[in-house]
Amino acid sequence: MKKIKLMSALLIAVLCIGFISCSDDDDKVKSLVVGVWHYKSATAWQYPLGFPEKVEVEDDPEGEKDEWKATIVFKEDGTGELRKQNEESPHLFVWIMANDTVLIDDLPNVPVEDNRYAIRMLTTSSLSFEGAMDYTDPEDSKQYRRGFEWRFKR
Repeated sequence: MKKIKLMSALLIAVLCIGFISCSDDDDKVKSLVVGVWHYKSATAWQYPLGFPEKVEVEDDPEGEKDEWKATIVFKEDGTGELRKQNEESPHLFVWIMANDTVLIDDLPNVPVEDNRYAIRMLTTSSLSFEGAMDYTDPEDSKQYRRGFEWRFKR
């Protein structure tokens, strides 16, 4: 009986340490994300649902396309703004971290769970994230998945 109690206590201690370390990791990632990021480059892709072969739609490896250029600001209080080069007012949003995923609530009437952007690379000077969404093309009524990868630098 003593062994079972000891094993139970050890298991609870290990689980508590595991949860605490995950929280610390999320805090470290969040602290790296917070700040001002400037557009570097991007790639957009799409494919018909059921055929997961990505087809590159647009690519801007050198960061030259004005319609893609933006500055994104992640604030420590969980708010942020996206400033596109050709738009006067910034697009405001709220964000949270969940593991290596940034959840951004920036669309009216769309739950934050539908706005997941997976972090592909994060250092003190580089941020890359990818997002995707399903949509129905109004011209051919087919369903597609469209996605992008945006790369930013400090």
